[in-house]
Amino acid sequence: MAEPLVPLGLWRRPALRIGNLVMLLVGAMMTATLYFMSLYLQGILGYGALRAGAAMLPMTALMLAGGFSAHLLIRAVGPRPLLIGGSLTAATGVLLLVWLPADGGFPVRFLIGSILAGAGASLMLLPATVTATADIDPRDAGAASGLLNTASQLGGALGLAVLATIAAQDPPHTPAAILDGYHTAFGVDAALILLATPPALLLPRTPRAPGPPRT
Repeated sequence: MAEPLVPLGLWRRPALRIGNLVMLLVGAMMTATLYFMSLYLQGILGYGALRAGAAMLPMTALMLAGGFSAHLLIRAVGPRPLLIGGSLTAATGVLLLVWLPADGGFPVRFLIGSILAGAGASLMLLPATVTATADIDPRDAGAASGLLNTASQLGGALGLAVLATIAAQDPPHTPAAILDGYHTAFGVDAALILLATPPALLLPRTPRAPGPPRT
């Protein structure tokens, strides 16, 4: 094609590759985490849909706060610390979900784990976007943005498919066996988001100084 939808030259940019990889991993982690948390609340603890949604409200609030904090911090520290810190925070939160109990009411571990997972992921979204789109030619801005959206959606689909397969127990006839499968999925999920740390280390340590305003 004379005018490809995604110019191959875009992939020569290391920052774009890193940003899309991080977005892929965040999409995989968040989709799978939300899915298995919902199954845990409704299938294991017996919550109704409304009560399960209310149980996730603290996570939603921290995701909003994390996104706002990332907007304020990225100019001061750059994408690298936020990506690394967000990855470690999200992984810690998801790891706490590995030890969710089968009964005993609303577990504190679920509350803390879900909050940390959501806050960590939200800290990574803006830095991943900035990393992938920095210094992109205006003609390629739409393609770069489309790649990010595709990475997020593809990560969610692939992550959920893989982790749902991992969580499937043979035979999954008892709540204990089902919960054990969820625990395994959460453990792999935490490892997935940690994979965002090594590529983030390749980014510059300090943010690039803003250039003079264009006239």
